Amino acid sequence: MRRKHQQKVTGIVVNEKLNVERAKLRKFRALLHNIEINGWQDQTWGRADHLIHAVEGYINFVHMVNPSKASAFKEKLKTIITRHGVPFVEVNEIIPEVLEPAENTETERKIIVIKEEKADWWNIF
Repeated sequence: MRRKHQQKVTGIVVNEKLNVERAKLRKFRALLHNIEINGWQDQTWGRADHLIHAVEGYINFVHMVNPSKASAFKEKLKTIITRHGVPFVEVNEIIPEVLEPAENTETERKIIVIKEEKADWWNIF
């Protein structure tokens, strides 16, 4: 590859040293700034239902790759929480249903045979 191209693996840039994608970090920094100015309302990060969990999760992801950048984000999040508090997160508990095992009655097993037409694999269109 040429010198100035990003080589990415699972969202991590692996050129000279491991790092998080620069554009995504800028968007995240902008999100933190918007939350600090306007509060938690009407802010989104990806498709997350609960913004606080998404922000903490992304900070932990950055911490795995680059701990120095993550420490700055953690401090920013602490100042946001002291200023605006932690947003309310609604917890829905799902109670699993207990299914009783069905009685083992005599059941018939049917064998289904699928007939395939022989066709040339190179003529698929």
